[in-house]
Amino acid sequence: MREHFTVPDRQAKLDLMRVGVTLALRCADCERLFGVDDDSAGRLRNFARGHGCTFAHIPQGAAFFRILLPSHLAEG
Repeated sequence: MREHFTVPDRQAKLDLMRVGVTLALRCADCERLFGVDDDSAGRLRNFARGHGCTFAHIPQGAAFFRILLPSHLAEG
């Protein structure tokens, strides 16, 4: 787990991400920020969506990334 690692810090990084860039979080950081219960995947998804990103579970934790969607899909 990293010292001085906060939700606002991650929010700022996600907001500044360009298309194709990935931001990875380690398992310990994901657990601290989003929990380990049945709702943690939903919290991860909502956090990513709120910042125009998507996420994927990876062996090390979670990866957030921004992809460019066709305009007709982005509105849905």
